[in-house]
Amino acid sequence: FISIDCGAPNGNRDADLQINYVTDDGFIDSGVNNQVSSEQLPSSARTLRIFPNGTRNCYTIRPTSGGSSKYLIRASFLYGNYDGQSRSPTFDLYIGVNYWATVSFPAVDSYVHKEIIHVVPSTDRALIQ
Repeated sequence: FISIDCGAPNGNRDADLQINYVTDDGFIDSGVNNQVSSEQLPSSARTLRIFPNGTRNCYTIRPTSGGSSKYLIRASFLYGNYDGQSRSPTFDLYIGVNYWATVSFPAVDSYVHKEIIHVVPSTDRALIQ
């Protein structure tokens, strides 16, 4: 499996969960890295990638050849008031052209978690976007 820390300047390890994270640099070519200034957050939650331009910003993940056609995709989001406006955004998630979920934050400092098992047709296994 792969764990991606969006917006992190370099890879890191969550010692409690024993998970190694890689940066998202090789998976996306849009957006800007930013920081959340809250000292109350764990250090792994203080970096994020924002998307000030464009209507769709896509991460491209290439599955290993010969692997399964089922993928567990987990995504966690935190607004964290990084822009000082105290207005958390709402946005949609898609896998390819297919709608997955809407992310809406109940509070400025709340996490939102989304999870899905995605089955990739054998003809499309070369690319998940």
